[in-house]
Amino acid sequence: MDKPPLRMFFDNLRFVFLISFMFCFSLLLLDYYVSVSDHGIEFILFHINGTNHAQRHTMSEPSNSSSIFNETARCPEKEIHANQNDVSAIPAAQGEVHTRNNVGVVADPPSRNLDSCSGKYIYVHDLARRFNDDLLKGCHSLMRWFDMCPYMTNLGLGPKVIEKPKEKILLKENWYATNQFSLEVIFHNTMKNYKCLTKDSSLASAIYVPYYAGLDVGQYLWGGFNVSTRDASPKELVKWLAQQPEWKRMWGRDHFIVGGRISWDFRRVTDTNDDWGTKLMLLPEAKNMSILLIESAGSQENEFPIPYPTYFHPTKEREIFQWQTKMRNVKR
Repeated sequence: MDKPPLRMFFDNLRFVFLISFMFCFSLLLLDYYVSVSDHGIEFILFHINGTNHAQRHTMSEPSNSSSIFNETARCPEKEIHANQNDVSAIPAAQGEVHTRNNVGVVADPPSRNLDSCSGKYIYVHDLARRFNDDLLKGCHSLMRWFDMCPYMTNLGLGPKVIEKPKEKILLKENWYATNQFSLEVIFHNTMKNYKCLTKDSSLASAIYVPYYAGLDVGQYLWGGFNVSTRDASPKELVKWLAQQPEWKRMWGRDHFIVGGRISWDFRRVTDTNDDWGTKLMLLPEAKNMSILLIESAGSQENEFPIPYPTYFHPTKEREIFQWQTKMRNVKR
């Protein structure tokens, strides 16, 4: 007797649901197997390939010759040499090899040590001494109004501040009488200990130009010096930089200078002797460089203001927290 049409419809519907359920369940099982295997699908293919190879090798006559097969089609350089009894290990850099039924199975390779300085390397130009060290030797004449030599001690931090025995205003260490215009010296000495310095400029993400521009111009701001004298060092510097291979790579856009004076000291617009400062920042080459200053005019994209040096130079994070706590507890 024929089934009613409605019943036949529901029977067909149940059959479709059953087939769909079995298909989805099979996919879940396959997904689970792939996730727990050593190399997912790659592991499955390798295991099948290795098993077939071992079977063929077992059926063949014994010999001392080595058989070679590739781990995967994507990595032909990884080869495993096998004989009847063992599997010779591949180099350690490619991972450990375990024996499984005379089939070499490569486990996950150990994680490589990434370069902690990647993207942080800095190359420092080796400038002529007249642009930095010779200025420190002439520290007595760097400022017209006072002697800068004491402030150049302790790597530019200046004389150490020592409190009287009964006073307990400051912390015991890391306080120095730092001059507000000594940033260039402090920064240069800090860079000498930077952990990611490189002598290979092709690795560098930035190139530092250790020119003490602020100390240089400071000795000529008063006393009626003409513009030729004030601009001599800046022009000589950019001329030398433009001839270096490091400059030609990006035309100076990866170079930076740290200036220890305000922006207007390097922005003389005219060439009249009565005008103030040098024209360092208006030179075409300098416009390509990043310039870090204790104050910025804010009119140029390559200017970056950074704080004035202070008397407090902590060497540990806890010293900063101690000072902050001390200041919060002080009554104004």
